[in-house]
Amino acid sequence: MLSVANGYLHPLILLLLDTGLRPNTEALALKWRDIDFERGMVTVVSSKTPAGLRTVPMTSRLKAELSRWKKLTGPENSEFVFFYPRNPAKHLLQVRKTWARALKDANVAKRRLYDCRSTFCSRMYAAGIQQFLVELLMGHAGNSLVHTYAKADDDFKRDAAAKLEAFIASKNAILDTSTTPAWVN
Repeated sequence: MLSVANGYLHPLILLLLDTGLRPNTEALALKWRDIDFERGMVTVVSSKTPAGLRTVPMTSRLKAELSRWKKLTGPENSEFVFFYPRNPAKHLLQVRKTWARALKDANVAKRRLYDCRSTFCSRMYAAGIQQFLVELLMGHAGNSLVHTYAKADDDFKRDAAAKLEAFIASKNAILDTSTTPAWVN
């Protein structure tokens, strides 16, 4: 998917795969001020639930991609990371047609952009990240005592991102991407 993703779709897909953000309500509404490159954190200020308001660490590949995207589009064009080209004062609301075209170009079966959250979650579990931290990073409201009392500071979250990054790197080393495009879920 990433090899055929053009324009804003490439940074958007990486953002979704490496943070687990909800595409429409969280990722597309991001503003540049919500991305702290120094700390390596994305702050979600718009979500469907109060638990969705959170900070999520960036992997190094996401940080590099968002830096590249910022240089191309920058806050001088729009406060939004994914702005509407005809009106930079607004953010994109959806990317269905662009997503469908990328799926077709990559020869990947039809699936929702939202499925990137499932990929993020699956990879986090496979990397050995504790369930409560995965749920916290995904913005899930839990009713367990763990959710009530366990708190994760930014260092703990960054450690989770590092484990995710190591997991992705180990799978990319094994997977020969020059053949058939694969969707990891």
